[in-house]
Amino acid sequence: STLSSSSAASDVYKRQGLIFAFSVMSSWTDPWTNGLIATTMSMCQYIFILEGVKGVLQTKDPARVDLIIAIACIFNSIAWGTYAQLVGDIFVFIPNVFAFMAGVINICLYMWTTD
Repeated sequence: STLSSSSAASDVYKRQGLIFAFSVMSSWTDPWTNGLIATTMSMCQYIFILEGVKGVLQTKDPARVDLIIAIACIFNSIAWGTYAQLVGDIFVFIPNVFAFMAGVINICLYMWTTD
C-alpha cells in the first residue's frame, strides 16, 4: 500500500512539473498565474507528508511518524518563511506556512503516540 501511494505521489509530481514547465515556457500565463501554480504544487507536497496521519491515529504507532522529516520541515519553513517576509514574496510565504503546519502536526502526533 505504501509503495503504491508513493508511486501515485511520484506520478502526481511528474504531471505537476510538466504542467508548470509548459505554462512557464508558453505565453499562456502571466507571472502571477505562474506563482499561483507553483504555490499550489508546493502545498500539494505537504499534503503527501500528512498521508500517514490516518495510520498513526488508528495504530498509535510512533514508528509511523517520520520525526526527522517533521523537524526538517519546521526549520526549513521558518527559514524560507522569514526570507519571504523580508523580500515580500507571498508565493514563497504561503507554502511555508503549510509546511510549518504539516511539521507541527507530525511532531504533535509523535508526542501523542509516545505518552
